[in-house]
Amino acid sequence: MILRALEEIKAQVRQNTLLLQALAKKQPVQRGALSDEYNFPMKNEEDLKRVEDMLREKEQEKALTSYLSTFGGSSTGDTIRRIMRYIISNQFAAQFNWLGRGNKRAFAALKLASIIRDQSSSSELDSDSE
Repeated sequence: MILRALEEIKAQVRQNTLLLQALAKKQPVQRGALSDEYNFPMKNEEDLKRVEDMLREKEQEKALTSYLSTFGGSSTGDTIRRIMRYIISNQFAAQFNWLGRGNKRAFAALKLASIIRDQSSSSELDSDSE
């Protein structure tokens, strides 16, 4: 009985190893490295300009998109909230709204916004296909 239990545990470990390897291939970006590079959360205009400048390069855009895909959430709104809490401080975020109405800036005009929007759309599609 003990040998059978050990065999079942070994089989489960092999299956988990295969799943982890598949996930590692799908999401190769390491959170720590990219996080340090972007220095999130952004706290001021200088931080935002630096990030927007970095995102002009396709490789940087791809890397950030892949990085943000690791956040996930129970819904599209939850995913976006998690990402936003991570990338921008509350005080700096208060200077923005989506369209830039009133005395605020338009977040929708940023390259960062299109990456977040695209990422949340693709995560919604991924959860629909499961």
